[in-house]
Amino acid sequence: MNVEYSRQFVKAMEKLSKKSLEEVRFQIGEVKRLDRPEALKECQKLAALPSSFRIQAGSNHLLTTFQADSCTMIFHLMLPKEEVSSKAHELALKRREQNHSIGKNKHKWSVQSILKTLGRSMKFDRGN
Repeated sequence: MNVEYSRQFVKAMEKLSKKSLEEVRFQIGEVKRLDRPEALKECQKLAALPSSFRIQAGSNHLLTTFQADSCTMIFHLMLPKEEVSSKAHELALKRREQNHSIGKNKHKWSVQSILKTLGRSMKFDRGN
C-alpha cells in the first residue's frame, strides 16, 4: 500500500520520543506491507467518516484516510489516546478528507524527506 503524510503529521513525528517514534515507524511499516487497512490488527474504522481509520501506535493514535482507487493510506494526525475522541479532531479530519478528494491542500511527502526528518530527530535523541 502507498503511504502519504500531512505536514502536521510529520511535525508531530519530529516531537516524539525515541520509543514512540519506533512504535509509529513499526505501524507505518505494517501499513505499507498490507493491501487493505482492515488487515491491520491495531486499525479501527471511524464510524462517522466513510474511509477514515484510527491506528494505535503505543500511547498515540494515528488518524488516517484510505483511498481505495489509488490504494493509498494518508496519515493526517497523531494524537494522544485521550484526545482522539474529540469532535473537533473528527470534524478536522472530515474536512481534510473532503479537501483531499477534490485535490486541495494535498501534501505528498517522499520517503527521503520523511527519513531525513526522522534522521534529524534521532540525532537529537542520541545527543541526550
